[in-house]
Amino acid sequence: LGLRAREILAHRLTDAAVGLAGDDAVRAMGAAWRQMVKDHPGLYAATDRYPCANDPELEEAVERVVKVLSQALVAYKLGDDQRVHAARSLRSAFHGFSHLESGDGHPHPQNLDDSFDHLLDLLCAGISRLETSPQQPVSV
Repeated sequence: LGLRAREILAHRLTDAAVGLAGDDAVRAMGAAWRQMVKDHPGLYAATDRYPCANDPELEEAVERVVKVLSQALVAYKLGDDQRVHAARSLRSAFHGFSHLESGDGHPHPQNLDDSFDHLLDLLCAGISRLETSPQQPVSV
């Protein structure tokens, strides 16, 4: 189930980011992640299986999700390592918010859509602050 959930998630993120770049892509992928969890809460709960090391299929599925996130960040002028860190940060933030939301883990009266928009604002601003010029080469 965890494998299937990650496959669905990767497809939804890919579809959401088509034709978009930068902040627009981040916002669209965040919304797609959140909607996937709302649409399939039980299936998504199966993604909480950790660690996935030594399970090649799960490792590959997780890597696909991170790769989709990373590719959508190309519009930002980030070094390769920074882009990986930013993609992992998005994954953590989207998962954390959606996981808490699905379990009623946000007890305050503020609107959850507003809170999610605020999270997206923070993420986009943070990624933008990491931008460099020119792109950093990868050391081998």
